[in-house]
Amino acid sequence: YVEREAHAVDSEHRKNQPDPGWQLFRTLDLLADPNHPASRFATGTLDTLLTAPKSNGTDVRTRLVQWYKQHYCAPNMVFTVVSQRSVSQLEKLAASVFRVVPKRPEYCRPRTRPEDR
Repeated sequence: YVEREAHAVDSEHRKNQPDPGWQLFRTLDLLADPNHPASRFATGTLDTLLTAPKSNGTDVRTRLVQWYKQHYCAPNMVFTVVSQRSVSQLEKLAASVFRVVPKRPEYCRPRTRPEDR
């Protein structure tokens, strides 16, 4: 599964490279403050996702599971809902969809700490 997803991400990255809008955002990423999350590479290639980690002895699946436990949690998420429905209806809908997101306070850390890079 990890290799299949890495290939999908690599394919999407290669597809986006010639796009002028993507190039503009990538340029802005490169100009951002190095301590800001926007300065980080936002997609991946086979080299960054599989080849380089494996050559350094990193078990990519284990690292992904570790990242998931540390970062995929409600306190790290923000979402926006746009609709013609009432706020009350949207709150109910959002609660029904997002209540399954784990809270994980024992693992969850903010994503933007420099040591998490």
